[in-house]
Amino acid sequence: MRLYACILVLVVLGMGRMEAQTTLNLEQCLQLAVDNNLQIKLSQNVLEISELTLVQKKFDFLPAVNMNVSANKSFGKSADIFTQAIAVSPWTSNPNLTASIVAFRGLAKWSDLKNAQYNLAANQYSLEDLKNDIRLNTALAFFQTVFANDNHQIAENRIQLLEQQIEKLQKQIDAGTKTQGDLYALKAQLATEKVNEITQLNTYNRGLLDLVLLLNLKTDEEYTLQRPAILDSTLAPLDEIEAVYESARLNNPGVRKQEFKALATKYAINSARAVYFPTLNISAGFTSFYSSNSKERIGYTIVDGFPDILYGNRIPMFTQFESNFSKSLVFSLNVPIFNRLATRQNFLISKVNYNTALLNLESEQRDLYKSIQQAHLDAEAADAKYSATQEQMRSLDESYRYAMARNDAGMLDHYAFMEVINNKTKAEIEQLQALYDRMLKRKILDIYQGKPIHF
Repeated sequence: MRLYACILVLVVLGMGRMEAQTTLNLEQCLQLAVDNNLQIKLSQNVLEISELTLVQKKFDFLPAVNMNVSANKSFGKSADIFTQAIAVSPWTSNPNLTASIVAFRGLAKWSDLKNAQYNLAANQYSLEDLKNDIRLNTALAFFQTVFANDNHQIAENRIQLLEQQIEKLQKQIDAGTKTQGDLYALKAQLATEKVNEITQLNTYNRGLLDLVLLLNLKTDEEYTLQRPAILDSTLAPLDEIEAVYESARLNNPGVRKQEFKALATKYAINSARAVYFPTLNISAGFTSFYSSNSKERIGYTIVDGFPDILYGNRIPMFTQFESNFSKSLVFSLNVPIFNRLATRQNFLISKVNYNTALLNLESEQRDLYKSIQQAHLDAEAADAKYSATQEQMRSLDESYRYAMARNDAGMLDHYAFMEVINNKTKAEIEQLQALYDRMLKRKILDIYQGKPIHF
């Protein structure tokens, strides 16, 4: 009974492990890499700040409206502004509403708006450029892991093949057509292949762990990779380098980012130049006044030959506000004359920044052209190598079938047979490498042209 219970526990645990296993395809890995990457999240924050800055620059064209209401009380006695007599200091209030707008400042607001728009566009392309780098690194890690898994499968197939050959060799030894020394050599080769199989398995596990860490996933779960659809040999010919570069120059996020940075710094020059111009401000306001000492005038008397005003009840607050209401319209012109050369220095700095941005753009374009040249050569070489490995595999398959037939008939010695197997295994690995390399080299050209990555 205890044995059955143990078996049941093992089955349940095994089912739990199977359920916890997650299968990832290449598209999922690319999306997870973008969603979970911390550098992308930081870049998204920079982009959000650029969007908020642009909104603020748009609202800068509107007037600023402010309202102020104050209540003041001084302690002691002071001259009453109404009676000019010494009296207890009153409660006073002076509410006001003002609106002001910069009517002219050398088109600085317009330049600031354009600067914010181009900075936003530059940050958008910068984010996309970063995403492309993350996707490419993820694709490389994915294919390296898949390739490691293929190598492990090849190693397992070699072990199965050798085990089958040992069984056949044992029968040949029993029949007297082979010697015991051949068997020992084959078993030694089998032991070597088992060591190689463990090495390949460790390489695959390490590559899978690196991929999981790159995707920022939990490492306590089990993952398997789904092999992508393999591109066949009927791919379209590569475009000419100049055509690829022209497409990349117009669409590559890295180049577009530098272009918009240059435009942003160009308008920063205009904004710095605008400080040389006078600034015209227009403001309008409404204000009123209240005092707790304000009273109604009900008449006057003559005292010592001089009129003396008679006061009645205190005037209510809102009545005072209405009576003391006033309007104002103010035009102010500020003409810059000398500010310790700050305006001139800022203008010169903005010109240097613009020149730097143009140099960065030119450098980015040159680097892009060099990268495309190298990537184009790599893609051509990958195509040629893949075609060569296909031809090599066809020849080695024929050689392997011929060697198998001779080996089964006892007409081929062990060392010659193992050489055929080793050549076939090496060719299989080279063909897989060529196939994955071919896919990636073409995708690199697509990335330079700003095309989305699809496999």
